[in-house]
Parts: sequence; C-alpha cells; structure tokens
Amino acid sequence: MQIQRKNQQRIITVNGEPEGTFSDAIAAISARLPQVTVPQDFSVGFGSEVEQQATAFNQLRLVLILALLLVYAVMASQYESLRDPFVIMFSVPTAAIGVALALKLTNTSFNLQAYIGVIMLAGIVVSNGILLVDYTNILRRRDCLPLRKAVEIAGRTRLRPILMTALATMFGLVPMSLGLGEEANCRLHWRGS
Repeated sequence: MQIQRKNQQRIITVNGEPEGTFSDAIAAISARLPQVTVPQDFSVGFGSEVEQQATAFNQLRLVLILALLLVYAVMASQYESLRDPFVIMFSVPTAAIGVALALKLTNTSFNLQAYIGVIMLAGIVVSNGILLVDYTNILRRRDCLPLRKAVEIAGRTRLRPILMTALATMFGLVPMSLGLGEEANCRLHWRGS
C-alpha cells in the first residue's frame, strides 16, 4: 500500500514486542541473523531505537567521564592537592562493584536508567568521600593525629551524616526509579487510551 524509504533506499519494517529486555532481544536476533539467507542487493539492520540507544550510551559515557574529570579538577584546586581528590575519586570504581552485584541479584540488564543511576551514584559517593577526607584532614591538622587514627575517628564521627545524606538522596530518587509522578501518569493514560 505504501513504499517506505530511508536514506533514499526502500525499507520494510518488521515490528515486534520482545518478551524479555530490549538488549536481550537484540542479542537473540543478532545471533540468528547469520542463519537468514538475504537476497543479493538486500541488507538487514536494526531500526532507530537501537541506534538511539547506542548514541545515548556513548553520550552518557562521555558525560560520566567529563563529570569525573571536572569534579577531580575542582577538588584538586579546592584542596590544593592531587592526592586527596584521588583518594575521594578512588571510591567511585569501588561503588561499581555494588552496581554490578545489584544488577546481577535483580536480574536487570544494564540499560539507560541504570546508566543514569550510575552517574547519580558517582555524585553520592564523591560527596561521602569529601565528608570523610575533609574531616580526616581536620583531625590530622587540629589534633596532630596519625593517619590511621584520624581515619578511624573520622569514619565513626561522619558515619551518621553520610548515611543521612545518602538515604535522603536514595529515598528522593525512589519515585523516579519506580516511574511514579506526573509523567508516569501521562504515560499510563496514553497507553490506556
């Protein structure tokens, strides 16, 4: 009934609803594509959603790297040291262990929402690291404590503020992670009509 074109070439679109996650469906289709005999002068490819997802992942990767570099640069100028910001930023990769375990335990794929969550987690981890390192430095300067003793006292003293800020941020993000709020209501309304 109609001819569709993309980049001045005719296309046929095959749509489907995957039973599992989007990335699992793409992987399953990619594994089966070599078995399909494609006539000469024809090609098989994925639609714009796959391209948009790849573009979004690349952009978020760049955003995460830039954010970490800029935060490090700001902290280096603030602390007038390269060591203290490095100690703080070293906690970000260790937080990735928790991300990997949480995704594995919940059997969730690493999607766009998870990537945004990792960026937010990096912010939480950095703010917690700043609280610990700053108070450790205060104890070392003010009370002339050795490093290990200062770290132990700073850990005990700053545990409550760190938990309070981390929990407040996490509870504040729960509605967004569950898809609650005005936008989610609109989405449900449009699906229902």
